[in-house]
Amino acid sequence: MKQQLSKLQSLCSVPLALNFFGHNCIAWLSPQDLDSAEFIFRHHIGTYAAEMKTHVLLYAEGGFFRSLFAKDLRLKTVIGIPTDGTDPVFHHNFRGWSGVPSVLPPFFTKDLKDRFTVASGSVLSLPGQNKGWILQGKNYSGKSSLAMALCQRGFGLVSDHLVIQDRNTNWCAGYRSPIGLRHHNYAAFKSRENIDKITFRETVSEVTGPVALVHVEDLLLCPAPPQMCDPVLSIEIQRAPTSTHTKLSANLHDRPGPFTPRTMTLTVPETVTPDVIADFLVQEYL
Repeated sequence: MKQQLSKLQSLCSVPLALNFFGHNCIAWLSPQDLDSAEFIFRHHIGTYAAEMKTHVLLYAEGGFFRSLFAKDLRLKTVIGIPTDGTDPVFHHNFRGWSGVPSVLPPFFTKDLKDRFTVASGSVLSLPGQNKGWILQGKNYSGKSSLAMALCQRGFGLVSDHLVIQDRNTNWCAGYRSPIGLRHHNYAAFKSRENIDKITFRETVSEVTGPVALVHVEDLLLCPAPPQMCDPVLSIEIQRAPTSTHTKLSANLHDRPGPFTPRTMTLTVPETVTPDVIADFLVQEYL
């Protein structure tokens, strides 16, 4: 273990202590990556504890996050080493990000695998409550845009792109990370007068074009979300062409889903805006 860590530190000499759901770990970074890592994991920066359960290496020539954001296809390496010997070393080399498991949070470890069920989606707490809604749907179905619209109506963003459910309590844990602003949201953000006072990163999507990564609390005056919430409704967003659907429609199922006691299928015509969807959900189901 010490020999492995020594080799990692020769490549990435800057440590950053992180804490995910009580799991202490150290990310080993190149100097160019520290600012971006502190930006991405702003809400999960920890302290150096006596027992760091996992060491993680993120490496690419010129900077791991720089390469990731630029989509420059440089060879990138992620290595995770659990210190208790219960898991094999997590090791991936890749050039494009798609399909590669994320090493942070370290869900490859036995500790977190045993505690949580993880899926794609957004989790929001209801205004003034520890109850929550889960938003799910295909990529680019509008989950983040709808989440932002709900935050403007008093919801709290518990997690933007991951549903992390505790297997013992069924509550969802908070994982606050930057959201991606695309299309008109990207254009509106770039035209803000105070953009120079907001910390953000830019990347590009082959599907949607330019993307601005920004923390939601830097954009909106929204309430701080609880660390965990009890999910009561899962909303599956389905985009539909206006040629077949002209109105927003919801089909509420009084049967349990994978994460919640009730589920809903929300069919959204292409022309319906996130504000209209948010108003509809608040008026009909809050």
